[in-house]
Amino acid sequence: MKSFSTITLVLFSLAFVSCGSEGIEEASGSYSDEGPTDSGESSNTSNLAGSPFAETESGEAFEWGKFIRAPYQTTEITSLPIPIFLAWFSDNEKEEVLEGIAIANEAVGFEVFEAVDTWTASARAIYRVDDIDFDEDEVSGVTNFDSVVGYTYNRNVYVDDKYDAGRVVTDFAMEIRADYVNQWVVAHELGHAIGIQAHALIDYEDDALVPLEENSLMGSVITFDPAMDDYNYMMRQQGEILLEYMDENS
Repeated sequence: MKSFSTITLVLFSLAFVSCGSEGIEEASGSYSDEGPTDSGESSNTSNLAGSPFAETESGEAFEWGKFIRAPYQTTEITSLPIPIFLAWFSDNEKEEVLEGIAIANEAVGFEVFEAVDTWTASARAIYRVDDIDFDEDEVSGVTNFDSVVGYTYNRNVYVDDKYDAGRVVTDFAMEIRADYVNQWVVAHELGHAIGIQAHALIDYEDDALVPLEENSLMGSVITFDPAMDDYNYMMRQQGEILLEYMDENS
């Protein structure tokens, strides 16, 4: 197996590639046609002590790609499940995030993600923001930023000389917009967090992208009742790629 490190910046089907000493940067977003949500509760801040969120305000936007860069970046996966730290969610919203994590784990077929209450150096973050904050100098061709309700920054390696069908995400950070905290947005974004690159179905044999089934959870617009077949298939495949990567690098 051959692998090399990258960081990538991608918004839906609109891509901006930035070459540099660290490679390419990626972030993947999602829309939703579900109505805005309102938990009616304030954020639970009891777990923020000692974390990068301790000195921040609820809903605050962070620097572009902050949590996949030094000193927070994680460059490899050595054990599972991957710890995920949840920040600024109310108790009801946290339950929605946990359900999204459960949907993703069930699709993969094993526990690849695990929510943790204590921040650690190896944790990835899912955090609530008032608005998804874009650096317009980093993203080209996007005009409707207000429609994006979830966004995931990825740090990747690529295996077996494949791009779409050989992607392992070693580090990620996820923003969920405060008025759209729900299980489907979280599960969709966790698809990106395990290596599903775009809003398309991966042809794993040909390392290519083909159209998704109608209303697929991995589509660019998330519906009330998403179709799960493509999502479950790709999540299972990405889990196998992840295990192969870990075995080859152990």
